[in-house]
Amino acid sequence: MERKNYLFCVIPCIALLALWGCPPSTPGPTTVPYPGPTTATICVPYSYTASVPVTGSMTSSSGPPWLTIADSGTAITLTGTPQGNDWGAWPITAAGSDATGAKVVVSGTITVTPTPTITLSSPSKFRWKLAAGYLSNMITMTVSPACVYTVTAATQGVLPSGVSFTPVPGASFSTTAAGTANLRVQASQKIPNDAGDLILTITSNAPGGATVTRSIPIEYIQ
Repeated sequence: MERKNYLFCVIPCIALLALWGCPPSTPGPTTVPYPGPTTATICVPYSYTASVPVTGSMTSSSGPPWLTIADSGTAITLTGTPQGNDWGAWPITAAGSDATGAKVVVSGTITVTPTPTITLSSPSKFRWKLAAGYLSNMITMTVSPACVYTVTAATQGVLPSGVSFTPVPGASFSTTAAGTANLRVQASQKIPNDAGDLILTITSNAPGGATVTRSIPIEYIQ
C-alpha cells in the first residue's frame, strides 16, 4: 500500500518536470591564464593594462601588496613597484565578466626577480679589541640589486665563551635605497680571544618566506 502511494506521488511529479522542463543550470566561471607579464624586477615599476575578458567588469581581485589593481570602467590596470624584500612568486586573480556577460576568472603568478645577494667590504670580518671599547671595525654590506631591504635578523652564531655581541645598527634594520648599510658589533664583556660570527638574514615577503643569509666572522685582535 505504501509503495502504491509513493508511485502515485512520484509519477505525476516526473510528468510535470517533463512538461515544464528542468530549471536552467548556472554555468560556472571560465578560468583563463593571466595575460600580462609574469615577471617583475625588484625596484623596477611594473604595469599592465588588461583588455577582454574582464575589461570594465571586474568584481573582485587579489594580488601582492605592492601591486594596485584598479578598474576604471573601460580598462583594468595593474601597477606597482616591488621592493627589496618582495622577491619570489606571487599569485594573482581577478574575477569579472566578458563582453557577453559570461563569468570569467583570470588567474596566474607574477614572479619578482632576482634573488638578492649580499656582498661585504674588505676586510669581510669584524675585528674587535679592548682598546676600542669592545667595538669592532665597520663593514659596509651591499645588497644587490639596488633597493631598500630590511634585514629581518642579525643574530650571533655559537660563541665558545658565551660572550654576546650586539650588532650595530641593531638586530633588524633597513638599508639605503642603494642597498647599503654600515655594520659593527660590540662585545658585551672584556674577554680577549673571543670569536664567533654574525648571521644576517633577509626574508622575502612573498608566500613561502624564502631567505637569503650571510655570515660575517668575528675575531679578537690585540
